Amino acid sequence: MIAVPYKFEPELSDQEFMKLGQLSIRWSHIEYVLGMCLKRMLRLTDDEAIIVVFPLSLDQRLTRIRQLAESTPVCELAVRPLNELKLIMPAIQYV
Repeated sequence: MIAVPYKFEPELSDQEFMKLGQLSIRWSHIEYVLGMCLKRMLRLTDDEAIIVVFPLSLDQRLTRIRQLAESTPVCELAVRPLNELKLIMPAIQYV
């Protein structure tokens, strides 16, 4: 590890840094998947989604997904995952 004169973070072991990196990658993947879900619900192209969906925060993406699911008919296969998403995401955001 490269030594720096600044102490912005506590002394973390290599294993702890590795775990933080893994969690960061998983979280970014979750945000990406939710962005892709919103893109699909809005029937946007990749270029449109880059402008409209991906600048949104995770909370904004979840809010839009919920609003769309409530205002438009959703496939029966999607109802249960959407309900689970509504329960799980607010809880794991604070972990």
